[in-house]
Amino acid sequence: MQTNIKTGLVIGSSLFIIACSSPGTIRKEKPDYELTSGKSSKEIAVCIADLWENSGWFGSGLQPVLMRPTDKGHTVSKNNHTGGIAFLVDIDDTSTGSTTKLYKGGVIGYGKYLEAVRSCQN
Repeated sequence: MQTNIKTGLVIGSSLFIIACSSPGTIRKEKPDYELTSGKSSKEIAVCIADLWENSGWFGSGLQPVLMRPTDKGHTVSKNNHTGGIAFLVDIDDTSTGSTTKLYKGGVIGYGKYLEAVRSCQN
């Protein structure tokens, strides 16, 4: 019985940490996907934000998509239902277009979110 309680606490603590991931914590990890494009960071960020807002997954109407400029380009993020980061995309401008880094936070699967990031590169 005591082993089950300890196991439950470890699993619960791990899920809590994942669910409450912050952008700074997520960026310390290697990106899940890295893509390049001839488009600017702003074009890609607007495209991703539009598609994520209309994805219909994870209560899209309940969790807004956040987009903001950075010193290198733009970032787009979407929270999960617990307020942690579900997905984070950093798009940096380059001399030939941009580089997009997708980080997966506290969410299971990629679904339409990854497809949106990929489709916005063209």
